[in-house]
Amino acid sequence: ADLIHQSGAIINRHIQQTSLKVGEFESPMYRSYWQLDYNAALADRAYAAAKNVAVQHRVSGLGVGAVALTLLFGVVAAALRVDSSTGGRYRGRLALAAVSLCAAAAGAAALVLA
Repeated sequence: ADLIHQSGAIINRHIQQTSLKVGEFESPMYRSYWQLDYNAALADRAYAAAKNVAVQHRVSGLGVGAVALTLLFGVVAAALRVDSSTGGRYRGRLALAAVSLCAAAAGAAALVLA
């Protein structure tokens, strides 16, 4: 939106007012429409800006995925080490803890990516 404002490509602005009724309350709702002067220079600048945003989202997603896999492998390694050192006495509890930690990591990753 900032790119479009700064470029001066907005020819006409139209604001439409409607009312939104929720229960007994009624509130005005506004929609704004822009008519743009489309040209190749603006399209190139908008494409470059959108590409940068997409790259940032992909890099952050890959980072979160790498952290989640590292955490998963660390939890499995720790559980196997404790299991081997205790002779399998806590195998059920270790499996439950590992699954719980992995589910928490997946939930945190979903929150970060959303």
